[in-house]
Amino acid sequence: QSGPATPQCQAADEAAGEAREDSGEPQTFPSGRRWGSRAARLVSAWARSGATPSAGAGEREDEAASAAGEAGTGTSSALGASFNILCIVVGTGLLNLPYAVSRSGWVGVPLLVLMAAMATYTAALLGRCIVLVEEEERRAGGMRASLASRATPPPRGASSVSYGDLGEAAYGRPGRWFVNSQVHITLVGVAIVYHLLAALNIHSLAADSLSMAASVALVAALVWLHVFLKTLGEVALLSYFNIAVNVALLCTVVAASLERPPASPPRTALVASDAFAFGSAFASFGFAYGVHPVLPSVRASMRSPRLYPRTVVASMAGTLLFYLPISAVCYARYGDAVRSPVMDTPPL
Repeated sequence: QSGPATPQCQAADEAAGEAREDSGEPQTFPSGRRWGSRAARLVSAWARSGATPSAGAGEREDEAASAAGEAGTGTSSALGASFNILCIVVGTGLLNLPYAVSRSGWVGVPLLVLMAAMATYTAALLGRCIVLVEEEERRAGGMRASLASRATPPPRGASSVSYGDLGEAAYGRPGRWFVNSQVHITLVGVAIVYHLLAALNIHSLAADSLSMAASVALVAALVWLHVFLKTLGEVALLSYFNIAVNVALLCTVVAASLERPPASPPRTALVASDAFAFGSAFASFGFAYGVHPVLPSVRASMRSPRLYPRTVVASMAGTLLFYLPISAVCYARYGDAVRSPVMDTPPL
C-alpha cells in the first residue's frame, strides 16, 4: 500500500518482528531478501536504537575493523614470525647453493641478492593483497565478514584470507580452484624435495651406518612429530632451534673450507658459458626463496599483522647472511670442483 503508515501499523509491524525474532524465524524485508535470525536481530536492534546509516558510522566501522586487524588473532610475535620465515627459507638447500654458483659463475652472487629483493617485494605485495581482500569483505559483508559469521568469531590463530580467497577475488570461483590446486601441488612437491635432500645429507654423513632408505625413514619420523604443533606460534620455538643448527652448519662449512685447500688452484668464471648450466643455477636461486605458499598462514599467526612487511624484510635480509658467505667462500675456494651438497667436495 502507498502512503505513510499509521502509528498503529508501525506498532503492529514491530510486534510481529519481535515475535519472529523470538521464534528464530527468518524475517522478510521490503527488498524481498530473507535474512537469518541473527542478522534480523542485529538490524532490529540497530533500528530500535534510532541509528541511521551515515558516513560517520561507516568511518567508525572501518576504524574498528582496522583496529581489529592491527590486533590480529594469532599467537606469534613478529620475532617468532621472522624466525618461522627464516627457518622455512634457510634449510637443507643451504648446502646446495655453492654448487649452483659454480654452475652460474660469480654472477650468481648478485643474482642471489636480486632474488632476495624480488622475494621481499612480492611477499609485501601479497600482504597488501590480503589486506585489500579483508577490507573488501568487511565493507561488503563477504565470506568471513558476513553478519552471521561475525556472531561466531574465527578460532585464535586461524588464517583470515587464504590463497584461494585471493584467487576468487581476482577470477571468481575458477580462480579459487586453480590457485588452491597449484598451492597444494607446490607444497607437496617442495616437501618431497626437502625430504629427499635431508635424507641425502644424513646418508652422506653416516653412509657406513645408515642406508639411503633408512635415512628417508628417519627424516619422515622426525618430520611427523610436527603434527603435534597446531599453530605457527608453537612452531616458532622449534624455529629458534633450527636456526641455531643452520648457524652452526654455516660456521662449520666455512671454517672447514678455509682450513682445507684444494689440491689444484680453483677455476672460476664470471659467467658460465653453458646456458643449460646457468638455467639450472637460476632455478636453484629461485627455489632458495620459495616461502610464499605459507606466507598467508605466517601473517595470520601474528599478533600484530601490521608488522608483517617489516617481518618479511628482516627475514629476507637474514637469508642473505646465510647464503652469501657459504656461496662466495666455497666457490672462491674450490671453483667448479664444488659438489652438491658441498660436503661431498673432495677436500671436505
